[in-house]
Amino acid sequence: MTTDKPLDLVRKARTTGIHPGGMVDATMTKARIQALMAMGWRRSDIASNIIVYHGHPISVDTLDQYRQSISVRTRTERSVRAAYQTLTARGRGPSRSGATKAQRRGYSPLPMELS
Repeated sequence: MTTDKPLDLVRKARTTGIHPGGMVDATMTKARIQALMAMGWRRSDIASNIIVYHGHPISVDTLDQYRQSISVRTRTERSVRAAYQTLTARGRGPSRSGATKAQRRGYSPLPMELS
């Protein structure tokens, strides 16, 4: 059995994007949430489509925590990706004012190759 040293784990995380303990970099998770907001999806709409534990959606407060995170659990990343795919398949969200506000913050929809 080999035991990775802490520095080896950091190197592995940097090259694979997978961190020890089932954590991944949160950059794309945050980008997907911001992109949905820029498309007019309300935070409550987004949160209700993110299922992480036992079939229950997350709260808006948890969604806001994800938006500030450096890393997230792999299941969170997968759930946010699935919610992104579901909501973008529906098109623009119902909140034009929310989209305008998000775009003023610098949020924008993701190009297809990054989504």
